[in-house]
Amino acid sequence: MGFNTIAEQYIKTGSNSVIHGLLRNFLDDEFYSMIGNSIRRLRYDMIQHPTCFIPRKLYQTYGKYNSEYKYSADYDLILRFVNNGVKFSFIEVPIVNFRVGGISSIPGAEKEMYKIRVRHHLISKTEYILRIILVQFATFIKKFLK
Repeated sequence: MGFNTIAEQYIKTGSNSVIHGLLRNFLDDEFYSMIGNSIRRLRYDMIQHPTCFIPRKLYQTYGKYNSEYKYSADYDLILRFVNNGVKFSFIEVPIVNFRVGGISSIPGAEKEMYKIRVRHHLISKTEYILRIILVQFATFIKKFLK
């Protein structure tokens, strides 16, 4: 994949679109998986933000990353784009190599994702509370089993 593919997609879709594609995951320096989510799955899962090419004018129009969020500011930003009718264009080619793990894998990040889902009306406050309880319970069990 080269930047020509991205440029060609912008020519097709216009400069008001977010271009995104497949992300290759590596675990312990070995290929692990390849994923590429549609924006239709945003209620359940984020698109692969490292693969996104976002035109500057979208930031100027809809704002930048919300620093209130430590782990999931990208999720909030993408949801703001979607809620404002920004077009997304998926390219079915690998764009990024990514190492599995990191800060977004911790329970605090998962809790923050649920907070964002409530803020964008993807889940109810009741579902949020139940999911937070489950995250805390799972964290407790993991520590207990160590």
